[in-house]
Amino acid sequence: MSNSPQNKTPPCVLQILPRLGVGGVERTTLDVSRALAGAGWRSIVASAGGALQEAVTRGGSKHITLPLHSKNPATVLANVARLRNCIREHRVDILHARSRMPAWSALMASRWCGVPLVTTYHSTVHEAPAWKRWYNSVMTRGDVVTAASHYNGGRIRSAHGDFRARLEVIVAGIDMNAFDPARCDSAQLSRLRTSWGADGRTVAMLPGRLDKNKGHEVFIEALARMKPPRLLGVIVGGSAKASGRIYQESLHQRVRALGLEGDVVFAGTIDADDIPLAYAAADIIVAPSVFAEPFGRVAVEAQAMERVIVASDIGGFRETICTDPSARTGWLVEVGSAEALAQALGEVAALEASERTGIGRRARIDAAAKFSLKQMCEKTLELYRQILSQNLP
Repeated sequence: MSNSPQNKTPPCVLQILPRLGVGGVERTTLDVSRALAGAGWRSIVASAGGALQEAVTRGGSKHITLPLHSKNPATVLANVARLRNCIREHRVDILHARSRMPAWSALMASRWCGVPLVTTYHSTVHEAPAWKRWYNSVMTRGDVVTAASHYNGGRIRSAHGDFRARLEVIVAGIDMNAFDPARCDSAQLSRLRTSWGADGRTVAMLPGRLDKNKGHEVFIEALARMKPPRLLGVIVGGSAKASGRIYQESLHQRVRALGLEGDVVFAGTIDADDIPLAYAAADIIVAPSVFAEPFGRVAVEAQAMERVIVASDIGGFRETICTDPSARTGWLVEVGSAEALAQALGEVAALEASERTGIGRRARIDAAAKFSLKQMCEKTLELYRQILSQNLP
């Protein structure tokens, strides 16, 4: 049923994921959908919907609303039939699953319809417990599995051993045009900093959803260990989940207990289009994750915005941040150590403005060379072309 080069109909790629929120997985899906549409391919995204749904359709792709976020076994099985109907109706050539639960439905639908399945292992790779390793193994049961970093590619091999799927590392990328400090309006920057209460203060910003793994507690503890005048810590992000709201309240309590009410600001969730402005309004970006992020998009976005990044010495951050003093683009610190984070933040804050500017400019050049959206999309589309030429599965 493939739309091979002999047919006039452009090839079609169907990407599936649970929801279209504002995380790294969702934004990568949006980026690839735009690249497909721009290259003249037919692009479809299936999800339960979300904040980026309009952006997907505005970028030239079709969105199909399916309950792919559900973990109910009956719904997962029903999604197999829904995906099969979608594949047949739209003459889909490649199915690309970007999350584990939808991947189970995608695996069965792809085999039913005889279309190749690509998976992208965005999430953390777990080797234990055994049941979770088996559950995650669906990401290696298609025809090609891609990883966003060499670190994650190695973790996939370590956890799942030999598997049939071909493993490809396609390093994640960001839109260097969107993340460009030159595009930020100075008046907007001033208003945002004023809303944070940051006038005259050095700002260290931690962006990302409210999740214990992101290291907010380590960040707050680090600020408490710094000598006055302290940095202003700005926490950008929120959570729609009840657990996220409970976690946020615990962070507020810790701030009060440490007497940091005037030194920590909870800025809440901001629109995706305003994220670059938030980076530009900060002086230092912090990513103190206490788990190994497969890629660590925040670090690259910070560098693209010419901001100094201080992150945990773990996972994908080791690939995206250079700590060589002669070519430094950021700092890596001991995981979970408030003392180490406080020390690094103190070092960065003590730099002359010209030194921070120099590091930031070097970081942007490095990010453009290694982690551009253009590069990631070109490699992804080339992978799709190879799959079609090989008539998989």
